[in-house]
Amino acid sequence: MSRAYGRAVTESDAAVGRLLAAADTAFGEGNYTIIVTADHGGHERDHGGNDPRDVTIPWIVWGRGVKVSELPGGMIRTMDTASTVLWLLGLNEPTDWLGSPITSAFITAAGDN
Repeated sequence: MSRAYGRAVTESDAAVGRLLAAADTAFGEGNYTIIVTADHGGHERDHGGNDPRDVTIPWIVWGRGVKVSELPGGMIRTMDTASTVLWLLGLNEPTDWLGSPITSAFITAAGDN
């Protein structure tokens, strides 16, 4: 990973900080949900193979209604992110979508935690 990559990570981190500050101002602290993810992983100077480091991505969800825990086993696919966002907004996803909302990351019923 190059110096340019390191700068990009630093700039992305600062951008997320600005986004969270703006959301705190607009909606009140913690009154929103945010998902932070990536489109692919990588190792050394490569990211195009079947190596688990290339295909494993972070999927971090934080905020209102989020369970404070690790998700139980299973994989989250990149396409599940859009489905989860629509579910959070109370919208139906198109029937031809392959993603599924990751509802297990959220408190969905009274008594869930």
